[in-house]
This record gives sequence, C-alpha cells and structure tokens, in this order.
Amino acid sequence: TTSFEFIEGTPPRNVIDIQNLWSGSNSYADIQSILSETLVNIPSEVKNSMLRITISGHGQDGEFTPGVNYFVDVNGSNVYTQEIWRDDCGEVALYPQGGTWVYDRANWCPGDKATTRNHELTSFINNGEDNFIDFDIYRPNWNPSEASYIYDVQLFTYEEPNFQIDAVLEDIISPSSKQEYFRFNPTCSNPIIEIKNNGSDILSSAEIYYGFEGYPENFFYWEGSLEFGETEIIELQPISFYSWTENIPFKARIAKPNGSQDLHNVNDILFSDYELVEEYPNTFCLWLKTNDVPGETSYEVKDNFGNIVYSRNNMDANTLYKDTMVFEPGCYSLQLLDTGGNQNFNEDGLSWWANNDGNGYARLREVPGGYFKYYQADFGTELTDYFRVGNYSLSTNNDNNLFCDIYPNPSTDNINVHLEFSKAEDLLIELIDYNGKIIKTVERTNFTNDIININTNKFKSGIYFILIKTNENFINKKIIIH
Repeated sequence: TTSFEFIEGTPPRNVIDIQNLWSGSNSYADIQSILSETLVNIPSEVKNSMLRITISGHGQDGEFTPGVNYFVDVNGSNVYTQEIWRDDCGEVALYPQGGTWVYDRANWCPGDKATTRNHELTSFINNGEDNFIDFDIYRPNWNPSEASYIYDVQLFTYEEPNFQIDAVLEDIISPSSKQEYFRFNPTCSNPIIEIKNNGSDILSSAEIYYGFEGYPENFFYWEGSLEFGETEIIELQPISFYSWTENIPFKARIAKPNGSQDLHNVNDILFSDYELVEEYPNTFCLWLKTNDVPGETSYEVKDNFGNIVYSRNNMDANTLYKDTMVFEPGCYSLQLLDTGGNQNFNEDGLSWWANNDGNGYARLREVPGGYFKYYQADFGTELTDYFRVGNYSLSTNNDNNLFCDIYPNPSTDNINVHLEFSKAEDLLIELIDYNGKIIKTVERTNFTNDIININTNKFKSGIYFILIKTNENFINKKIIIH
C-alpha cells in the first residue's frame, strides 16, 4: 500500500521543474556505457537546484560489496561522492525476519526503504545557461561476476526559498507508536525529536519546548549549524510521566530560531501517540545464556539519567548467567548488545540461523517466581527494553515528595530556590544562560530542605534557566534577570 501525505500551505520553495535524468536497472559491467553526461538547460528564473538520488545494489557482489561509490559532476568538476552502502541493517525496526536480514548492504536493508539523498546543486549550476551534469557508479579495479544497480536520479529546480527563517519540528521519534521507531519505543526516558531548517538563513539556535498536553513544558536550548533542508536528531532531557494509565498526548514545539521570530510557524509543533512502558517488580533476575561467541555479547542497565546500574561482559561460552537486580522506583533501560568481538561477524543477536554462533537467550524472572519476559534472541545489533519500577514521577511540583519554589522572578540581585524533599538526596543546581552555557553551579549532599540563595547582580539582563537535578528528580525553570 502506498500512502500520500498532502501538506496544505506554503512550501519551503516553489518548484519550477522536475526532470528525470537517469533511471534504470543495469549490470555494473554495462553502467559505464549507459550512464553518460547529460546537457541540461537551466532557465534564468531558476534560483535553486537539487539532485535527488535513490540507488541500491543487487546480486551477490553488488549487494554485499562496500566501497562502491556514485559520483556527481557538474560542468566537469566533481561535486559529490557518496558510498553506496548501509552499515545499520542489524538495527532496522522490523525484526526478526527471515533471510539474511542482518547483513549490511548496498544502500538498502530488508524491511526498510532504500536510502534517498538530496544533493544541493545551487552553488555549482550556471543559471540561464546549458550545464553538463554527470552521474556515475564506480569502484576502482573491480570486476564483479554478479552485480547490478537500480537507480533513479531527478533534477529539481526551484525559485528562492519562501522564508528566510523557518525552523521545523520535523518528527517525534520517541515517545511514538510509529513502526519505523519501534527500537526506540515504548519509552519512559529521554524524548528524541528531529528538527529541520527550511529557511534560507543557516539555523544556528532554537528553543525547544516539550512535554504532555495540559502540563508544564520542559525546555531545551539547541545550538548547531543547519543549512537549508538539513536535519538533526536531538535527544532531550528526561521528562515526567504524569500518568501510567492514561495516554496523555505528548507534544514538542520549536521556537525562536536564531533568537528571532519564526516566519512560518505552522510547522513548529507536533503531537505523538505512544504506548506506556510496562511496570516490572523492584527485584528480578536476568537469565542470560551465551552462545558460542560470548565476546560479542554484553548488556547494560541504565537509569533515567544514563547512569549504568548493572552490566556484564567478558562472559564464557554456552554459560547461563543469573544476575539478580534490585531497583528503586524509576525509569530504566535494559540493553542487550551484540557488538563485541569480530566486527565482520557480530551484530547477529544471541541466536540466528545463518551463522555458526550457536544459540543463546535472555529472559527476566521474578524473585521468587516464574519468567515474566522473554526477549527475542534474533535481535540483530541491539535490543533495548524500557521499563519502570513503581509509580514514580521524575519531577513534578504536584508530587507530595517534592516542593519547589523559585522567587523573585523576575529578579535583580538575588534568586531564592526553596526546595523540600521527603528524603535526603544529592542535589545539583545549574544556572544556564540563553546560549546554553552553565554560569553557576550549587552542589549539596544529603539535602532535604533549605532556601538556597543565588546572587545574580553580576549577570547580564536576559532569560536564564535553572536546572535542579537529584537521583530521582529533574526540574527545569525559566527565570528573568533584570
């Protein structure tokens, strides 16, 4: 089934023309004579140009041979060189599969679409003239017996971008119920989003607000450098889940690109559906049986702040390990990895039909009690399971275990941070300026309650952020200093 998504409104830039320059399926031996240089007239009204390329290799040699590149030349000069290869087939969302799905391939993986790349040609094209564009597929000193390539190359010509500043909240990767993000979900930890620049100016900074509909927003200040059409995936700070029974819509929005007003704000906010993580007992045992090559296998259990609380590697072959784990209330991730050992033969899980590694497995068992979780042994590169222990909340001023008040806000000379915890915790307070620089830190051990005074009379007027971190809480507050 093919689905089309129609987006109402003004596009990033208006299309003038689309030309199919090369399209076909040919053996590598014939490609040199088929892919010839093409003369293309670019009208004077064209302001931007882009080449879109989708290509995949097939046949025993074409499918599994790295180091084959495609080349794009404009008017006799090479402007792009790209290897026709994907090295992440063991991480695709659809698993397990039949066949040799974990093997890396020439720009495609079973269960996933072939990679499409957009190459901007604007700075290389002479508008109002004929231009020579060449596309070639080549590997030096290579004479494969069985290799072919399927390729499609289109030239897009455009007017100028419609907006000088246009930051886009492109997608929410987690929390999400989208099938393509299956390996990142369900989660109770750091949200992951994708942003994009659809403005003609380089996108160098933006404010990102995220959280659950109807509840206080979290804040993240992003800095980087995105040209027109470029994207970046961002892992945000952990969030509070306010309910473990109700699926409250998650939202994320982007604002203040380059510290200015977004000239096209219809693409600034997204909502996502998601599934809630499972609740596990506070004590359980991981039963992990290794296969014949234990050097490939390891595991890590991390808390919500990325701290490793349990791990194991350097195991013996065909051995059953029973690791009992005890957890405080919180969000955790258990990640099984098959990334050690020989890099040419790993990334094939604990059990897979097409190797000689033998069979292993991983299960969770109550203490005392029976198994309550069976992990898929044919998981490829890694398998991550997010879970929670207890009805914890990462941070919320509505929680009876925590009181937080920051005053005065706005402030001139001093800010008071009034905190009260139900039990002693190690405390870290960070004062961060608008550019994301930490300008003041306060640390306390075995903290329960106090009013912490922070002198602000030496700081410039503007917007600042106070991050309050403990083992179980994370609070982000915006303040204004005059």
